[in-house]
Amino acid sequence: MSLTCYFALRDKKFTYLNLRSSQAKTERRYVRRTATTNTLPDDENLTQSGLLRENQQGGPRIRMTKGQPVSHLALICFLGWTSMSTPTLDRYQMVSFINQGTYGEVFVAIDRESLQEVAVKRLADRVEGRDRLHNEIKANVILAGVKEVVQFHGHYKSKKGQHLVFEMAAGVDLFNMMESRDFKPIPERRVKKIARLVAAGLSEVHRRGVAHRDIKLENIMVDDNDRPQLIDFGLCSFFERHEGVETLSFDHCGSIEYMAPEFLQRAPIQGTAADAWALGITIFALLWGSFPFSPEEAIEVFRRNKTVPLPHDTKDLMVSGPMRQRLQRLLTIDPSQRGSVEVMM
Repeated sequence: MSLTCYFALRDKKFTYLNLRSSQAKTERRYVRRTATTNTLPDDENLTQSGLLRENQQGGPRIRMTKGQPVSHLALICFLGWTSMSTPTLDRYQMVSFINQGTYGEVFVAIDRESLQEVAVKRLADRVEGRDRLHNEIKANVILAGVKEVVQFHGHYKSKKGQHLVFEMAAGVDLFNMMESRDFKPIPERRVKKIARLVAAGLSEVHRRGVAHRDIKLENIMVDDNDRPQLIDFGLCSFFERHEGVETLSFDHCGSIEYMAPEFLQRAPIQGTAADAWALGITIFALLWGSFPFSPEEAIEVFRRNKTVPLPHDTKDLMVSGPMRQRLQRLLTIDPSQRGSVEVMM
C-alpha cells in the first residue's frame, strides 16, 4: 500500500495530508488524475467514487487525482489532420503498450508506410460511445492545421474495436510535469508562456466553432521548450454564433475539479466560457500547486464571491498583479461576465 497525498483546505490554504504506509519505511506520494464524467454527482457519490475522502475529524478533504474517464467514451485523442492515405489494420505494427484506460488501450506502433512511430488508441466498439467517437472525428477534421494540437492520422475498425491513430506527442502532460516537481508551484514567467500558447490554441479552436469541454492539466502536453499541445477532444461540443451570440450546449460533462459554476445549476452551457473557466483552474494549479477549492466547498465559494479568491503573496511565492487580474477574469463566477481565453494572450 503506497503513501497517498491528499490536498486539504486549512485556513483557506491547501496543505498536504500525508498518509504513511504501514508496509513501507520510505514515504512517497501517489497522485491520480482527475476523472472525466457526464454527470454531476452529489457529495455522497463523490465520496463513494473516491474523489473525496473523510478526514479524521469527519470532514471531506480534496486530493488532486489523475484517473481515466468514468462515464461514456471520453477518448484520449489528439487533434489535427494529414493527407496520409486511409489507415488500415495491416498498416500499423503494435510495438509497446502505453496506457490502459476505462474504455481502451493506447499503444506505440510503427507506421509501415512512413516508418515513423505513432500512437494508436484502441477502443471498444460500444453503441453508447459512438456519438462521442463521431464528434471527436468531426472535430479533428474541423481543426485541421491548428498547430497547438497533435496531428490526427485517421481511424480504422477491426474485430477488436475502433482504432484512432495519432502522431507521437512530444514531452509530458502538465500533470506529470507537476508530479515530477512534487507539486511545487511553477515560476510565473514559465506559466505565463504556457498559458499564452494554450490560450492561442483554444482561441483558434473556438474560432472554428469547437469547444474542448475538458481542459485540464492532463490534457495539455508540453515539450522540453514548454510548447503546449491540446489532446483529448472526446467530450467536445460544437456551436455557432448568430449576431454575436453563441449557441448553448445541454451536455453537462467534464472533470469535477474543473467544472464551471453554471454546471452546478444544470444551466445550458456556453462551451467557450466553460473552457475559459477550466483554463483558469489549470493556471491556478500551475501557479500555486493545488486546486483553489475542494468540490464540497464549491457552492459556498460560488455563492459568496464574484470571482474565485486568490491566495495572498508570501515571501516564498509571489504572483504579479497583471497575472492575478487576468486569472480572476477567467475565474469569474457569472459566465456572462467571464473573460474569454484571449485574456491570457
